[in-house]
Parts: sequence; structure tokens; C-alpha cells
Amino acid sequence: MNLNVQIGSMSLPNPFIAASGTYGYGVEWEGLSTPDEFGAIVGKGIFIEPKTGNPSPRLAETSCGLINSIGLEGPGIDNFINEIVPQMKQLDVLCIANINGDSVAEYGDLARRLDSVEEIAAVEVNVSCPNLESSGMTFGINASSVSEITKIVRSSFTRTVIVKLTPNVTDIRVQAKAALDAGADALTIANTWVGMAIDVHKRTSRIGRDFGGYSGAAIKPITLKLVYEVYKEFGCTIIGSGGIYELFDCLEYFIAGARALMLGTVNFIDPMRMAALKKELAEFLENEKLSLDELIGSYGSSV
Repeated sequence: MNLNVQIGSMSLPNPFIAASGTYGYGVEWEGLSTPDEFGAIVGKGIFIEPKTGNPSPRLAETSCGLINSIGLEGPGIDNFINEIVPQMKQLDVLCIANINGDSVAEYGDLARRLDSVEEIAAVEVNVSCPNLESSGMTFGINASSVSEITKIVRSSFTRTVIVKLTPNVTDIRVQAKAALDAGADALTIANTWVGMAIDVHKRTSRIGRDFGGYSGAAIKPITLKLVYEVYKEFGCTIIGSGGIYELFDCLEYFIAGARALMLGTVNFIDPMRMAALKKELAEFLENEKLSLDELIGSYGSSV
């Protein structure tokens, strides 16, 4: 069964993508998992300079999800290009760089540097960073900031540009339109939701900050709604992300309009789950005599 999908100029052998921050750079998983089973791997987030991240503890499990406060710890661009990319090159899988900035200009600088690195098939633009030029307000909640960042990346990077949107907005279609109008090839919907976990004995947060990014099974229905709303409005290329574990989670996202799926928290639960999902998806499509294209965006159509 053909599982190929096209995301901008990038042709993936299957629609499963490892989410940034949940799978390292793929090389760490050799011998433990099968990184080459993924259609693509998004590396950990990179800035111009290295980042040490947030104070520990950084992870806290909840009854149906995970709160994280990693703080985008990662190498700077020099280390990424010189040390990490050559290692990722050894994997038989497409590599996507997740870029982050403290200012709009930094996003452009990163995109320009990466445009000359042929091993990077796409950049995923994380607009969930605080804008240090605007009192720390998150870039992604402001449509004009999303537009400005997307434009500078689009003008600096010649291959696929993916914008990773935050779900923590009133109407995600506003930010989606801003990114698409500015030249994004695809949207990742969505980043983590803001959540909280309290240690009832200490009466303080269970992570090193008051709030963190909430992921896992509980967010699937509300993120699925966002995918559906954006696809219905714009018919654009969407990478669905949030709470995927079972085959039927995948099918729901495809039917709602996602063309590819990003797996995050599931990698911590079962590093081999993606390989199983790929097999199950192929079998489902074959049994139903469907192509993946026929499934994508088919919500409301007669069967």
C-alpha cells in the first residue's frame, strides 16, 4: 500500500513524523527503536546560541497526559550544523530542523544558515517562543508576528517551510491564515496546550515552573477540532499533532484534514508504536480499498 505524502517540496515515504523534542535527533534511538521507519524526524529545537532550558523537574505525568517544561534546551546553530547534521545524515530518513528565535531577525538568520545545508529537507518554524522585543508575549498568539516570521523564513529558505502553531489562541484560523498568506507550505496543528500539575503535599507545581506544555491522549479531541476548522476553511496542508496512540486516532486526524501526523508523547510510552501504526494503517487502507488521499479531508462525505 502506497503511504507516500507530499509536504511542500518534500516527499515522505509515509505520513508519520517524529515531533520535535520527543525523539532527539533520531540517532539516539538506534538499537532501541527504528528511526528509519518514520517518514521524517524533526530534531530538537534550535536557536542561534545554545539554550540550557528550564529548571528541573521538567516532566510530570498526569492521569491522561504529560506536562513538560523543557524550555527548548538545545544546541546552537553552529553545533547543530557541524556536529549533529552529519550524524542525522547517516539515518535513512528525511530531516527537519525546528527553528526558534528571541526576535524575528533570528528566525531569518537560522533559515538562511540552514538553506545551505542540503540534508535539511524542511524547517519547522516554532512560533511558540516569547518575543523578547515585545515584553515576552508569545509570537504565536499575534497574527502579525506569525506573518512577519513566516515571511522572513520563506524569503530565506528555498525548501519546505512548516509553521507550528500554538493552540492557545481564541481562533487558530486567524494565525493559520497569517502563516499561509505569508508563504507557509504547511502547518503543524498544534503545539502543546498550556497546563498545570500541583503537588498537593508541597502545594507547589510538580514541574520547575508554574505552567507547562500539556500533551498526550487528553488533548486529541480538542486538537482534532482545530485541524478540522483550519482544513475546512483553507483546504491547506496540515500535519496533525496531539494525543495519537491508536490507529483510530490516526484515521480521525486524516478524515479531519491532516495530510501527515506528528508523534510526540507516544514515543515515550512505546518507542516502537509508530512502526506498528504504519503497518496498521497500510492494512486498513488495503482492507477498505481506499487510498490515503481518499481518506484525507473526507469528513462529511458519503461512504
